[in-house]
Amino acid sequence: MQLLRTVGEKSHLGVTVLLALGLPLALMAAKLPLKLDWPHFLRTFWVGLIIQSAFFACLLYVAAFPLRKTIQPVWMRYRKQKLRFLILGLLYAQLYYLFGSTGLMFFSLVVIAIFEFVDRTRDHAGAFVKAISSFLIPAVYWFTGLVLVFSLNQAVIAMKPHGANDALFDRMDSWFLFGSTVSEVAHGAINVLPLSI
Repeated sequence: MQLLRTVGEKSHLGVTVLLALGLPLALMAAKLPLKLDWPHFLRTFWVGLIIQSAFFACLLYVAAFPLRKTIQPVWMRYRKQKLRFLILGLLYAQLYYLFGSTGLMFFSLVVIAIFEFVDRTRDHAGAFVKAISSFLIPAVYWFTGLVLVFSLNQAVIAMKPHGANDALFDRMDSWFLFGSTVSEVAHGAINVLPLSI
């Protein structure tokens, strides 16, 4: 029983490796080039999603833990070292200049969290590397999975005609929409609603 549980827990890694090895074959079978938009993938995932995720993780951390463990230590550290306020102010001005108010909103918490992360792990040997690897390894694995899913989706779409399942989907829609399809509802809405909508 333990062996089955261990195999089940680790099977995702084997499936990921098999999909990665099969990706070039799938793209060749679909007559698609093995070309990935790495700058877009990297910018979207490693910059955009990480900053948003870090922002919401900070909010959840502050909401879930007592203030004496979250905001109070940060505030005390900044009150003792007033130069941090100046550095933070200059950094925020630069972030506002580069990314506007929305970017500043996301970056504001993330910058403080990064400073705090470094401060809290600096005194313990190996704590920084251990903390970074605790989320970097899953992030790399998740990114690999996203690239595989997007790439294999393109191969599947290229091999099968786009309208092959339209009749089946229309029949399923009619079950949920009491005899209508999504296309019929959309066309009916166009005739009734103003063009601005």
